[in-house]
Amino acid sequence: MRWEDYSDFGSVATGKLSTRYEFSPAFALRGTISSGFRAPSLQQQYFTYTSSTVTGGQVLQILTTPSTSPVAKALGARDLQPEKSVNYSAGAVFRLGGFDLTVDAYRIEVDDQIALSENIAKSALPASLQALLNSVNLDLSGARFFLNGVDTVTKGVDVVGRYRLPTDSVGDFDFTVAANFNDTKVVAVPTSGTLPSTVALFGRNRILTLEEGSPSEKVVGSADWSLGRWGATFRATYYGDVNQPGTAITGAGDLHTGDKTVIDLEGRVKLTSYANLSIGADNLFDEYPEYVPDTLNSNGLIGFPFYSPFGFNGRYLYARVSLNW
Repeated sequence: MRWEDYSDFGSVATGKLSTRYEFSPAFALRGTISSGFRAPSLQQQYFTYTSSTVTGGQVLQILTTPSTSPVAKALGARDLQPEKSVNYSAGAVFRLGGFDLTVDAYRIEVDDQIALSENIAKSALPASLQALLNSVNLDLSGARFFLNGVDTVTKGVDVVGRYRLPTDSVGDFDFTVAANFNDTKVVAVPTSGTLPSTVALFGRNRILTLEEGSPSEKVVGSADWSLGRWGATFRATYYGDVNQPGTAITGAGDLHTGDKTVIDLEGRVKLTSYANLSIGADNLFDEYPEYVPDTLNSNGLIGFPFYSPFGFNGRYLYARVSLNW
């Protein structure tokens, strides 16, 4: 159990209960229930800045303002409160010789999650609110702020298998497969009583970022080999599709990375008792996410979705010398 007291939020108690039962040295079951807590950061509460974004070929000035500012209050903001969560997990452990397998299912419920609001366009606001934005900066196109009220439920399964195979003639092998399958749903969103009904405080773009902005499937398979002073590692990582949602309600502006597999390869040799040489390649086959269609890339600046979980820089080759003594 843990108890904390904050001068601006009051007190909070969190705890964790975990249990494990071993039926035999080869098999065990385990489970955990815990609660979590995260206070708003200083940046989320007090930082202010104006950023330039390009939308439809136009440069827009968007103000990010604290939820305690007059602008945010007028747009429906409230003082930030802590996020709270409850986590449930249950799993099994299996061992037999050089083989290990763990399977864990989990459910994570987050209440009052802190997130950025939509970019609230000045042109969609009534005259009084437009005048308030103009009093800050006449060039502002809109504003946004951090808010509470986003509730999510994440369910998933983690599977990790490992097999160690030592041999006398061809070296030692270590095989590992790790997989994660998850699904996140937004079950509640904040609303504002001061904005017009046509303006969403937390709309489709933000919801899909939470639900589809990271892979729902990721599988990593690796093989490590060593023989005397030689060694090598092969790794294949599969990423499920990621959606970078656009602003169009129809989904016409959504960008998808596609299902992709990235291959890494490294070879190693021990030169002396103190020096090691490694040569390798990350993303050996130069894999990229799906291209941004020309219809959504009018300025020519964005070639790939920046939500890509493995980036968009392509193949990376390296040679590394390490010294140990």
